[in-house]
This record gives sequence, C-alpha cells and structure tokens, in this order.
Amino acid sequence: MSNIDLNPTVSLADLRHIIPAIGETNTVLVVSTPGQAKTSMLNTFKEDLGKRFAAYVYLDAANLDVGDISSRIPVHAEKKMMQYVTDLVPFDKGPVMINIDEIGKAPRIMQPMLTRLLLERYVGDMPLPAGSIVWATSNNASDGVGDIFPAHTLNRVTIVTLRNATNKEWAVWASNNGVHPMLRTWAILNPRAFAHYAQGGQDDNVMIFNPRRPAQPFVSLRSLTKCNSIVAQRDTIGDTATYALLAGTVGQAAARSIMTLFEVNNDVVDCADIFKDPDGCKIPESPAAIYMMLFNAVDAIETQAEMTAFMKYIKRMNSREVTGVLYTQLTENKRTAKIANNNAEINEWLQANYKVLI
Repeated sequence: MSNIDLNPTVSLADLRHIIPAIGETNTVLVVSTPGQAKTSMLNTFKEDLGKRFAAYVYLDAANLDVGDISSRIPVHAEKKMMQYVTDLVPFDKGPVMINIDEIGKAPRIMQPMLTRLLLERYVGDMPLPAGSIVWATSNNASDGVGDIFPAHTLNRVTIVTLRNATNKEWAVWASNNGVHPMLRTWAILNPRAFAHYAQGGQDDNVMIFNPRRPAQPFVSLRSLTKCNSIVAQRDTIGDTATYALLAGTVGQAAARSIMTLFEVNNDVVDCADIFKDPDGCKIPESPAAIYMMLFNAVDAIETQAEMTAFMKYIKRMNSREVTGVLYTQLTENKRTAKIANNNAEINEWLQANYKVLI
C-alpha cells in the first residue's frame, strides 16, 4: 500500500489500459465533471485496439428511444412476439466495444433495456459476441446535471472516477490534434483553469465548472478545444466577434485572458530564424511569447538539425520549467517523438534534469 495513491481517481491514460484489461468481465462506469473527454476515449480505443473489435459502437443514452435498442413486434402468422434488435450493434462479425454515453441521463423507460446491456451483455434476447466490452460514462451525481443511478445497478458495475486532466496533459493532447499554439500556450500559463471545483481554494475560480454557481460557459477539455476554430479565424471575424465567441464557449474570464495573447505575437521569434541562428536570435521577456514559440517549434521541427538548434536556443533561457515543457511536448508528440528521443541535446539535458519531469 505504501506505493499506492490513496486518492481513488484515474487519468485518461489509465483508462486506455483499464477498460481493455477488465472490460470483458466488468462493466466500467467512468464518472467525471462535464467536458473531460470521456466520450472521446472510444476513438482512442479504436486507434489502440484496431481489429480486436469488429465494431466500436457509440450509444447516446440521453437521446435513445426504446426502438433504438430493441422492441418486440408481433408475427401474426406464428402468433408470437419476435424480438427486433437494433442494427447499431452488429452481431455476426465478431466482438464489439460499446460505449453507453451519459448513462445516468437515460430516460427512465430506457433504463431496464440499457441495464441488461450494461450488466448481462444482452441486447434484447441476443447476447453480444464473445469477447465484447461494454463501458459507460456519466457525470458525478454531485455535479447537479441530472445523473441518477439505482443503487442495485451501481453495485453491479466497477465505478472509476476520472480526475480532471492537467494543463500539461491537455497541451500534449492538443499538440497531437492540431490545436492552435496560442491555446496550448494559454493552457500552460493557466493551470487553475483545469482545477476541480472540490479542490481547496477554488471558490473564487470563475473559469471552471462549479455546480454551486448559476450555469454559465466554463473551461473544460471539450470547450477549450472548441475555441480552436475561433482563434484560427480571428483575422477574418475580427477581435469583437472573436471575444464574443470565446466568451460564449469558455466564459468571459478565460476569453479575456486568451485575447491578451494576441498582443504578444510581435514578440514571437520565427522558428525558421531560430533554426538558422540559435545563438543570435533574441529571447523574448514575455513568458507567453516564449511558450508560444515553444509550441510553434513543436509543430515546425522536422529534422535532427532543427531539433538541435531549437534546444540550443531554449537552453540560453536557463529555465528548467520551459525546457521540461518542451521535452514533454516533443517526446509525447506522435510526429516528433522519434526525432526527440534520438537527439543528443535533449538526452544531455534529460540526464542533468530528469527530476524536473517526475
């Protein structure tokens, strides 16, 4: 027990291993605050597991009707009822993985049907193919967004609480998914925007979800990602519309903060110039400009020479925090990981500063 974190929460990275490992025998119910990318895990499993499953099926429990799953229809010639089963779930091609999303918000009439799928791996009277996995997602009951579970159902599933992702974890995901460098920069500079409302000292944090406040836009992995297209179109739609759209997506406080980053663009040194002259290029004073250059470099580096040049430039700042963020972004980015892991400058820095990453 001495090595176990007694705070019983898991990360998105943990879910990648937990659900495939026990999902054939235990139905895992993942609960979290809104917007923590639970549902997106189905696409992650598709990438990770590929042909292990014949299909990856998404069921939006909050919007399902009885006929979406199964229903009995009369067969008059034989004077009996026949089970009609949804074609959303293929039964003849091998094991399937099914995500029942928002299970706690399912209409009451749907709960018995979904419960049998959840607990017994049956759709109507038809069992799922051997090796199938069913897992579900929901919000915490304490979040006050309408999630209700019968106690007897909860006692038959394995409940895991998904913790809020950190700003650095989201920035890694964002780098791998084409999110604008400005939003990644903002995330690194604003760790409180990723806090959980139940953590100490968050009563004044207006950027995050809090069930004790009136409903309003807030920062989450989901909403911050939706800011990507807004930021990218700022030159087309103008500052006033950009701010209004950001405020309507992540709230006014976060929107004002994001807008200030547009002002540091003039201080950002072009990556091409750094690649050519890492020893001579100016180092900005603004932390925002430095992090924006860092994320620009993650997107731009293509060769070992460029990686080495940028590392030499970053080392001139003599900041272990900045270099640590760069190291994490480069080594966990699908495109740059191989280059980074074989780069002499990075390995030299890592040997001297590995404790920064622990």
